[in-house]
Amino acid sequence: MKFSDNRGDDRNRDERPRSILQTPFLFPFFLLCLGLSLWAVGGGCSATSTMDSDEAAKTINLEVVNRAVEAMKKGETGIASGYINQAVRDGGDSAIAATMVGAQLIRLGRPADAAQFLQDWGTRRPEAAWDPLFYVTLGMAHRSVGDVAAANAADASALARAETIMKDMGKLQPTTSSLGMLKIREAAIRFMRVGEYFTSYQGAFDFKRGLSALREADRIAPNNPSILNQLGYTLADKGSTKVEFTEAVQLTKRAVDMAPENGMILDSYGWALYKLNDFQGARRVLRQAVDRSPDEPEIHYHLGVVYAELDMKREALLEFDRALVLSPGYGPALQEKLRLSGVPSPL
Repeated sequence: MKFSDNRGDDRNRDERPRSILQTPFLFPFFLLCLGLSLWAVGGGCSATSTMDSDEAAKTINLEVVNRAVEAMKKGETGIASGYINQAVRDGGDSAIAATMVGAQLIRLGRPADAAQFLQDWGTRRPEAAWDPLFYVTLGMAHRSVGDVAAANAADASALARAETIMKDMGKLQPTTSSLGMLKIREAAIRFMRVGEYFTSYQGAFDFKRGLSALREADRIAPNNPSILNQLGYTLADKGSTKVEFTEAVQLTKRAVDMAPENGMILDSYGWALYKLNDFQGARRVLRQAVDRSPDEPEIHYHLGVVYAELDMKREALLEFDRALVLSPGYGPALQEKLRLSGVPSPL
């Protein structure tokens, strides 16, 4: 793989909570979604996968991708390629791992390299490239370098993959057999990815279909904290009614009960409480989330929003500043900081 020498702007791009899939380019929730793939049915979140299939990514080391970018800047294309391949192998050589590597390349200002890498990986592993978010990320890379035709083709491939997965709705039932559980886990991960595709990517936004996909994952693999978390957070973040926010609180609370030390799951629960106007409860839970995951800018942003709602201006500004230190240019935190400071927002 030969990498281009696009040594342009390496600054982090604007980010919105949770999803890589908005415009401008976004990242944090995408990392969470990788984590949501690392579960065993009936168990909690894990740092490694219990599955050997391509559908279940292990974790990838983003620092390896960062080292690849440093090698690219020095013109050391062979070394960069080795790092990229290592990162994908660490992730199980899966569509999810490849997507995350491509996403990190874009985030670090290397969209041309991301497009080349993803295109090559998808051509080499067409049977494994089932993930609609793989093609969304490929489309973003192409669009970032001005190749609109290639971006539109990637978006069309993303939709086709999502539609294919949705055709399996209702075909599987929960099971306790070992082979059956493997199939269920793979299917649940696919439905989770489709759920994020339809609820987070503006080019294909369809809240009803995305919610259906997430509910299907919950149906075939019930009582899993990762699925409960994603379903609950989606209802909280994208929902609009008290009924939806109430269900979001119930789902994320169940997830917290199963994984009480997971900062991102605590964050989902706190955000759901905020949407249900339980500001004191949201403050307490989000404070716990920050303590457990202090390096997550989104959690600081959420806590800042709650502090602002409680007229705790100084505390809110501190949390927005912490989010911006962790993720420079983080749009929502910057916008809220300017609003709270009485400065007109340029966004």
